[in-house]
Amino acid sequence: MGREYVRGVQRARLLTAALDVVGEHGWEGMSVVRVTRRAGVSSRTFYKVFSGREECFLVVFEGAVERLRLLAGEGYAREGDWAARLRGAVVALLGFLEYAPAVRRVVFIEAQDAGPLLARSRERVLQGLAAVIDQERPRARKPAALAARDALDRALAVIERWLLEPRLLRQTYLLEPKPVPMCELLGELMSVLVEPYLGADGAQRERLARPVKAARAPWPAGLEPRLTYRRLRVLEALAAHPGQSNRGVAEDAGIASNGQASKLLARLRKLGLAETTGEPRGDGRSNAWRLTARGEEIERTMRTGGP
Repeated sequence: MGREYVRGVQRARLLTAALDVVGEHGWEGMSVVRVTRRAGVSSRTFYKVFSGREECFLVVFEGAVERLRLLAGEGYAREGDWAARLRGAVVALLGFLEYAPAVRRVVFIEAQDAGPLLARSRERVLQGLAAVIDQERPRARKPAALAARDALDRALAVIERWLLEPRLLRQTYLLEPKPVPMCELLGELMSVLVEPYLGADGAQRERLARPVKAARAPWPAGLEPRLTYRRLRVLEALAAHPGQSNRGVAEDAGIASNGQASKLLARLRKLGLAETTGEPRGDGRSNAWRLTARGEEIERTMRTGGP
């Protein structure tokens, strides 16, 4: 196995560990010791990959933001007018963020106070988003200068308030209070985003629109949870010989136990990285495994160090 492949595995494990650590302890609690212990690598290995914890956090942040950008782009590509397409982008983002508390904390909370590298990167992201919103806005209106950035800042404040303030817990008659689902922020977010362009009436229409339950979106690129060495070996085996049975994958990946290989394959299927060519069978016939498009992307990145 090549040195670059091993380095790629170590990098992926460090990024996953860093995301977990920041999600639990915040930027201030993201020590190199905590990250390396979680990743199962040495501090020496960490400093071969990153210059320090700020660079590591920067890569985690930019990877998460890139995935959010792609999801928003997919949602925005739907049919309809500007407001409908913008709503599609917001729904896609909420669908991911609902199930990714660590990414929410990284992007919306900790990145604000994680040093100058993060501050510059975060500002570039916000300026880019504001430019896209303003470029695509309805041409009939001429909002004031910096209106898109102001609307974006207000939308971020809505999300940050949802993350930080316990008063947003919903009261029910017989049950314990529980958090308001993130998808219920859709109306308020859309209201502040469209108000500079569609006016108070348009903002009110968006605020009163029925909330849409956001579908769960996939994990962000480069930050897949728990991509251990053995799982990456299975990805490599599937890339080299698609259509293998559980036993064949175990042999190619160097896993002694067929049962362990089956568990690894099941986990990779749950992560959306591997699939069978047909429905799993219970009559003794073998499954035929292959990588999904996402699995191929991950395996290629680990093997070559790039897309």
